[in-house]
Amino acid sequence: MTEKIPHIDGILHATGKARFVSDLPKQNGMLYVYPVFSKIPKGIIKNIDFEDAKKVEGFVDIITYKDIPGENDIGEMEKGEPVFPEREVEYFGQPVCAVVCKDYYSAILASKKVKVEYEELEPILTIEKAIEKNSFFNPPLKIKKGNTRKGFLESDFIIEGEITTPIQEHFYMETQSCRVIPEEKGFKVLPASQSPTEIQEHIAPVLALPINKITVEIKRIGGAFGGKEHSPTLFTAICAIASYKTKREVELRLLRDHDITATGKRHQFKAKYKCGFTKEGKIKALEYEIFSNGGAYADLSIPVLERCVLNAENCYFIENFNLKARVCKTNYHPFTAFRGFGGPQGTFFAEYILNEVAKKLGKDPFEIRFKNLYKKGDITPYSQKLEECYLDIIFNKIKPVYFDWKRKAIEFNTKNKFEKIGVGVAPIKFGISFTTKALNRGYALVILYPDGSVSVSHGGVEMGQEVSTRVAQIVSKILGISFDKIHIESVNTKVIANLPPTAASTAVDLNGNAARKSAEILRKRLEKIAKRIFKEEFNIDCKKIEFKDNFAHCNGGKIPIAKVINKALWEREKLAEYQFYKTPKITGFNKEKGKGKPFLYYVHGIAISSVKVDLLTGEYKILKTKIIHETGKSLNREIELGQIAGAFVQGAGWLTTEDMVYKDGVPLSISPSTYKIPTISDIPEKFDIEIFESNSKYASVFGSKGIGEPPFLYGHSVFLAIKNAIESEGGISNLMPPATPENILKAIDEAKNNG
Repeated sequence: MTEKIPHIDGILHATGKARFVSDLPKQNGMLYVYPVFSKIPKGIIKNIDFEDAKKVEGFVDIITYKDIPGENDIGEMEKGEPVFPEREVEYFGQPVCAVVCKDYYSAILASKKVKVEYEELEPILTIEKAIEKNSFFNPPLKIKKGNTRKGFLESDFIIEGEITTPIQEHFYMETQSCRVIPEEKGFKVLPASQSPTEIQEHIAPVLALPINKITVEIKRIGGAFGGKEHSPTLFTAICAIASYKTKREVELRLLRDHDITATGKRHQFKAKYKCGFTKEGKIKALEYEIFSNGGAYADLSIPVLERCVLNAENCYFIENFNLKARVCKTNYHPFTAFRGFGGPQGTFFAEYILNEVAKKLGKDPFEIRFKNLYKKGDITPYSQKLEECYLDIIFNKIKPVYFDWKRKAIEFNTKNKFEKIGVGVAPIKFGISFTTKALNRGYALVILYPDGSVSVSHGGVEMGQEVSTRVAQIVSKILGISFDKIHIESVNTKVIANLPPTAASTAVDLNGNAARKSAEILRKRLEKIAKRIFKEEFNIDCKKIEFKDNFAHCNGGKIPIAKVINKALWEREKLAEYQFYKTPKITGFNKEKGKGKPFLYYVHGIAISSVKVDLLTGEYKILKTKIIHETGKSLNREIELGQIAGAFVQGAGWLTTEDMVYKDGVPLSISPSTYKIPTISDIPEKFDIEIFESNSKYASVFGSKGIGEPPFLYGHSVFLAIKNAIESEGGISNLMPPATPENILKAIDEAKNNG
């Protein structure tokens, strides 16, 4: 599919006409609810005083846990996460109660007037403290392959160390928002969420209603990156309780600083490692002990940890591997899903260790990586066989560019005392599928109309990743009906039900395949009718019908597809088709055994970055980046290039500019002035992205592969290039992300002292 297809709602976005939750028409009498947030990380609620809040003009009501008609619990992986705490707060920013007012700003003002008295308790605010207190959510998750003790005995060198990865804020454009509308027998819920079914299944018991009394509808959301997978459930529940109590339409929309304060982020991780290898650089054994900061409630921390450990060897065949991992329970906001879902952390550990191996041996990091690469037929530590592997091809394609950049960096560094250039390399092997087998399902309903237009409903939430554009492309291609005649409907849980979240880079794989199946069945019905028309009107016997450009073609003749559809309608043919798709050939991941076949296929690729570091200020500039990314068969090249570029920049930001600062459990980086997401000046001066189309037998719809998450990992190359520049004169630093100018200066001093 090589034709250029525009964003299906691009004109609406460009003209500001695309509607999000707060843009929707408002009924007369609509109310606004706003949470009251905890001002301490841990403590007992002694008293709540609403008197000053009630004096605010437009005040309507208060909402506490006592107003919940059903269950006070929205826990997803584990029960125990309340809508409002009944006695004890567990993190700074936790909603304690809420106020309802006639207008938005009155609700915000009234929420600030509520006085909450606490008895403060000692919080757990570090991974180390959680380990000391034995504060965990899950039993140890273990993966074991071979015999690491034997591997260490066979090693010429053994290195040990600790690696940490930082917290990252999602910083989506649309903050947490929702609208709840009472209906005759239930409620209509309009949330900014990636998980319409989760919203439906959690709001129902909160309101003490059956699931079929809750209708969730989502047209689009303004960015997510995982931050709207579980987090919206809490705020939608608050909105729903307010609507239930007042019997009015109610809206909730967080201010940016409150959104950052109160919502989950990418998990902080800490890994202790021990790696044994030969003098040639072949890794013989690798052991990990991994901990993540899960926050106050389990949220999605356990599956995030699973994805981390499934990426902890990245692209490298390691004969002897032993890993143990746990999620720490602390007194922060619950950490949650973020693009890559734990994969970036696990991959970063592997890449950091490979660089340390190269440094120990005085060898080039590229060569060490190449020596340890997976090959087709190898078995991962969790027992999945690599049926395909394109890593050696991709490495050989980029090899001359890498060593040319290295040569030029060395030349520059010998001539410059206060500026140094480093080069970093980051390959990827990223599995596509939910690791929970049951979630790998998609749905689509395709309807043909007599004028030749098409309606498509599917289970993927549009959040800027253009799942709707690609699903429309698929339907357009199969039916031969032009793209402009395809309309993608809102996701509605009464039309497409029991949905997995739109996540894990699977939305097009799952829902695109379901739409493909629906369109193929409809096409067969139309072929039968078209053959009859050609025979009756033109006396043409058609063995094969081609549908293209809104016409049915046969032996040089053509008839409008709209005419075929009308004929089918009058002959009482079914012109709507609902289909279900489930990912084949996977077993999921068995946490108890640490084994499984969780992925249908892997995405492969590599990035190299050249970065110049100012040794006096700690500032840096990405000079150039080259990425080779394997896509299977390209479904939409423009979308893929955009996803790769955006993911790379976001991944680089995580490890460099984005420093989420806390003091005593209180977030301090709560605005764009204090939390530095990458800007246009952080894009490489030269940015080259090469799409590598493979003929994968295991890829998905039309031979394509998931694109949303894997390129995020290319950002590792920027951090590794910065570290390479700092250590270019032989010194050793312990630089850990984020590589802010302050942290870079500390690492420069460290390298000077350890040179």
